[in-house]
Amino acid sequence: MTTLLLSLLACRSETGTDAIPRRLESFPYVDAGAVAPLDRRSFIVPLFSTGRTKLRVFDMQILDDATGAPSEVFQLDDAWRTEDSDGDGVGDARDLAAYDEESDDDTLALPVVFAPPVEGFYSAVMTMWSDDNETTERAPLPTNPDREMGVWKVQLRAVSQYACARVIPAFLDFGARPSGGQFTDSVSIENCGLVRIDIAQANFDGTLVGSVESGTLYPLYVLPGESSAVDIRYTASSSPVSGNLSFVSNAEALTGVAVAIQGNLCTGSDSPGWDQDNDGWSSCGGDCDDLDYSMSPSAFERAGNSKDDDCDGEVDEAGNPTSTDDDGDGCNEVGQGASCFGFKDCDDADATISPAAVELADDVDNDCDGAIDNDTERSDDDGDGLSEREGDCDDSSVLVNIGVAETTDSIDNDCDGAIDEGGPDYDDDGDGMTDNEGDCDDGDPWAYTGAFEFCDYYDNDCDDVVDNGEDGAENGACAFLPERKAATN
Repeated sequence: MTTLLLSLLACRSETGTDAIPRRLESFPYVDAGAVAPLDRRSFIVPLFSTGRTKLRVFDMQILDDATGAPSEVFQLDDAWRTEDSDGDGVGDARDLAAYDEESDDDTLALPVVFAPPVEGFYSAVMTMWSDDNETTERAPLPTNPDREMGVWKVQLRAVSQYACARVIPAFLDFGARPSGGQFTDSVSIENCGLVRIDIAQANFDGTLVGSVESGTLYPLYVLPGESSAVDIRYTASSSPVSGNLSFVSNAEALTGVAVAIQGNLCTGSDSPGWDQDNDGWSSCGGDCDDLDYSMSPSAFERAGNSKDDDCDGEVDEAGNPTSTDDDGDGCNEVGQGASCFGFKDCDDADATISPAAVELADDVDNDCDGAIDNDTERSDDDGDGLSEREGDCDDSSVLVNIGVAETTDSIDNDCDGAIDEGGPDYDDDGDGMTDNEGDCDDGDPWAYTGAFEFCDYYDNDCDDVVDNGEDGAENGACAFLPERKAATN
């Protein structure tokens, strides 16, 4: 009996705590990612019991790095407390079983909510008090200052930024389609920021309702730096449709009108289907018979064929020589007159159409140069496949449109509103510093010259030393981690 008693006493520490190892551990830091201001994101801080006997966690606290006060942006749900250690009917602790690789009872997936009020970079330290008897750092339990507990700490960090998105193209034209047919096109949603884009649904207005729908399932999530295609289905009918597509999402750029859509609507359409006879005139631009190449506003009237060849509303009109300036705009059908400038009047029945006129976006060759709506937002003037209304921000250069790669040339090559992103003078990660200013990783907002060094196995402050502290000591950034006692048997 005496031998047994001595053996039991030998397994007790000086404070009466069992000497059998109880050990609480976690990752040194947890990055919650990025979320928009006033939004909330739940993330997990994993806790592990790695000792040979049960561990009890009594309290947790998150203090803001900047103020030292309890954090208001990193919020801890007290639901983690499930054990009623004092018998008052309220959970005040949490038990974790001894380490067991075949069981989850030794692990706690602790949910923490990041809820930022404004844009910015946020960091905090999470402290846990437990009956861990392997850590050398001990501190009074906040709920009971007379009781000293083992301490373990974890760094928390997160970014708040508004979601950035754009839709390509900004205009979608299904053109002329046979009634009853079903046709599919798509738009692409690009994430140009650090926050994930969450799209709850797509909405269609105007006469699109009932004829146009999204073929993509929602919710749709687009991660930073990625893009996602949204299929648009059009069921054609004899009636034209037009309206707008908008999205319900966390990105302000998508909450309003994002894409203008139309189908079987001649007005404003660049589809070649509206010029069926290929005479250079569309049916909505003045061609009175789009199945007869010889009939258009620029054709000559021929007597005796019972046709309105020049589409001026008169059939076989007599006494109308081509040398006559019928509409009085200063140019005739053979190119004679002060307003011809080397061209012919392509519609001598309309005084607003002549070589001296200004081209308008109205499906008509106003200036008689042989091109319809050129030099307007509807026309692809540089031949790169996109017009200005579809998103080409410089329709005079084939090197600039929404489909090209950005290069360092002081030009917004990809028309995303940013110039030379990815280059040495652009702050790609939004941390306030460019490559040329000392950012050693412009894809990581937590890494730049002078940044706070986290215990994250990375060179945050760009001094070529990983995890060094303020005194320059290697691994000094990890000094907040409590030390462990020598291993016990």
